[in-house]
Amino acid sequence: MADHPASREALPMDVDYRNPEHLTRGGKDRIVGQLQKHDTMAAGRTILVLVAGAAWCAIVVSVVAGGVAALLGHFEVRVPFIAIWGVTATLVLPWAFWYESRTAGRFYEDGAAGLPQGRANSYGEWELRTTEASWLAYIELALSGPRWIMQGLGLRKKRDQVDRVILNRAADIVLQLQDLGEGTSVKKLARPADEESAFRRAMDYLADHDWVGRSKDRRRVWLTSLAAQRLGNAGRTVPSQ
Repeated sequence: MADHPASREALPMDVDYRNPEHLTRGGKDRIVGQLQKHDTMAAGRTILVLVAGAAWCAIVVSVVAGGVAALLGHFEVRVPFIAIWGVTATLVLPWAFWYESRTAGRFYEDGAAGLPQGRANSYGEWELRTTEASWLAYIELALSGPRWIMQGLGLRKKRDQVDRVILNRAADIVLQLQDLGEGTSVKKLARPADEESAFRRAMDYLADHDWVGRSKDRRRVWLTSLAAQRLGNAGRTVPSQ
């Protein structure tokens, strides 16, 4: 949805937006500072996701180990809980990480799609369906810890790939889009001196942190309304797909 024409500022038609000379130093430094601020916040979220994932894995292992300990106690087999916990972790966690990777975070959705549809013909069938659905939910909960850890590691890897050069190039892209006041072709933002990988990483960084939106084919890009709020200049952003 485009902004009302009156909200846009008149722009000179002969400005080359691929030329960095027209970008003000102060404005660029301000945006780099904003990018660094949100990158720091993203680092905090990454740590939180990793800690939550590790804690959830420990909880799941403890629950399973508690069940094993109770079963062994029923047969009067005495084993230290820490030993049971260690063996359980050794067996459960590798499987959980492998299965989460294999299902790509879609275990419950895929499992639920395979459940019988329609009304059950008997109480026994209904009970069987309920049990199957319950086990899907339990396994989904067990896979949440590995999922969060894998997501956190993915976020960490992306952050490790971001350096000052990428932040500076990302800031240039933001300024270019802000000056244009509307969505544009990604090719128009590229410069002859750009390294393809650096330009792509800068664009991916902006998209991952909700600074820019992209069309499905990734050929067009625009500043998001959230980016406009961060810049304190919402009236000059046109999310055009």
